[in-house]
Amino acid sequence: MTRELAEGKISSDFKRALDLYEKIKEEYSLMLQEHGEILKALDELERLAREANEKEAVEFTRKLRLHARTEEALVYPAVPMAGKLLEQRSPLVGAY
Repeated sequence: MTRELAEGKISSDFKRALDLYEKIKEEYSLMLQEHGEILKALDELERLAREANEKEAVEFTRKLRLHARTEEALVYPAVPMAGKLLEQRSPLVGAY
């Protein structure tokens, strides 16, 4: 679907994506808040893992923290951008 959007094409998936975008707009702040809570929990987990010399658990926290930051930096901002593009094309999306 993102390929079609980037190429200026219309997809039958756009209507569903527009509906999901509306839901995410409402929950965006909560999603970021939850990520903050997850990162705090990871800090505590990493601290305990280091104390216990659990290298695999320390590596797990590193990977999960990277995943969360990648989502916040790339995925989360991409959703509103794509949603706004879909809103601009909504008359065309409604035809599907």
